Amino acid sequence: MKIDPFGPTGIHPYKQPYPRALSANHKKTKDRLEISSEAIKLQQHSSVIADRKKKVSEIRSQIESGTYKIDEKELAKAIFRYYFGDR
Repeated sequence: MKIDPFGPTGIHPYKQPYPRALSANHKKTKDRLEISSEAIKLQQHSSVIADRKKKVSEIRSQIESGTYKIDEKELAKAIFRYYFGDR
């Protein structure tokens, strides 16, 4: 019984010659960057980020001082809404 090798033989993927047709006709192009409209909106709303940082720092200081209190019922409602929606 003769077993032939699987797939093409004699091809080494790292030693393939570069196609000369591509190198001769290769045009130099410049890279360019495009920012989506959504990203532009996010950049314009940097005040939201500043407000969020302020809120986080306030909560952090309350936690460190031991005065931060969690409303367990509101937390449970928020978790339920997250997983099951408004029911």
